[in-house]
Amino acid sequence: MDTSSGTLFLDPGAAHPEPPLGHDEGAERFGVTLQTMQRWLDAGLPTLSDGTLDPFVVGDWVADHRLAEAPVLARRWRGFLAWFVPHALGQDSVRHLEVQRRHRLFLPPGLSSEVLWYLPRLTSWRGQRVERDEIPGAESTSTHHCLVGASTVSGTATVVVSPVQGLAEDLLPVVEELIGDFRYTYRRHQPREEISPEQRFAGGSCADLTLALGERLSDMGRPWRLVSGVIAGSTVANPHFWMEVAGPEGVWLPVDPTIPCLARRFPVLLEQLGGGDWRNWIRAWTGSQDARRVTLLRGESPVARLPGGSTGGSLIGEAVVDGKNAWNCLDWVCGPCSWEFSPG
Repeated sequence: MDTSSGTLFLDPGAAHPEPPLGHDEGAERFGVTLQTMQRWLDAGLPTLSDGTLDPFVVGDWVADHRLAEAPVLARRWRGFLAWFVPHALGQDSVRHLEVQRRHRLFLPPGLSSEVLWYLPRLTSWRGQRVERDEIPGAESTSTHHCLVGASTVSGTATVVVSPVQGLAEDLLPVVEELIGDFRYTYRRHQPREEISPEQRFAGGSCADLTLALGERLSDMGRPWRLVSGVIAGSTVANPHFWMEVAGPEGVWLPVDPTIPCLARRFPVLLEQLGGGDWRNWIRAWTGSQDARRVTLLRGESPVARLPGGSTGGSLIGEAVVDGKNAWNCLDWVCGPCSWEFSPG
């Protein structure tokens, strides 16, 4: 636990759902033989100080260097890109969704059951109409469900999502330049993690890439706001960040640099899917938005009076356990959260 600023922050510790792996466990996790894993190690696959494997590091390294030798990982990334191909090809359509959401805290042992959740309410906006959003037992504010209870909560919703069409032509070169310099990676989050602008520009995941673009837009004097949501397919459900940029006549234009960044990262998979050139994906997500995500919050809506202070994490969710900030124990931070989608 971190005691900075005189406030305790919980870390999942041994309860982390993605613990370090032995070499044989790593081989099983990535669906390869132990001999293949040894070849990767000989080729420079990084290990932790005790020789074990960080699954985040392995996934990034294999995706960049040995994806053809890792069919399980390749299938996962192919499925993710395939989810967005219809929008890239101009074939997206309105989707009526029934949503089942379930969140879990991965808590270290020795804690009581005093758990307080703050989970964002789904919002209606351009491209999304929320007909129902319920978490049993929760009180609702304008932006969040507030719930006192156990380490797992569940809720349901009915949502209609539509493609948003538009183009922010002047931002295309800015997005392309950033994507060209950016290395898309995942990492193990730490309590009170501080990421410098230099680190953010160098690499990271969707939040880092979006914030890096935001810093460039701020330097240009262009207003923007962070947006949170979830990729709305049961097999690819994942928390996601993108942005909206101020356009003419008060219109906010959606911009998502992550989807074209991943298209650029996997050209072979993109070709297999018939997804075209990754630069066309920049045009498809700079001013437009697919109907393949559910939006949570637009613009920072921090929860007040959190231990250690509010952060942008409130865009996805917050939790307090025994009076301590449990952000790093949330499933969307340290492991896969569970959202299931079916036709409404």
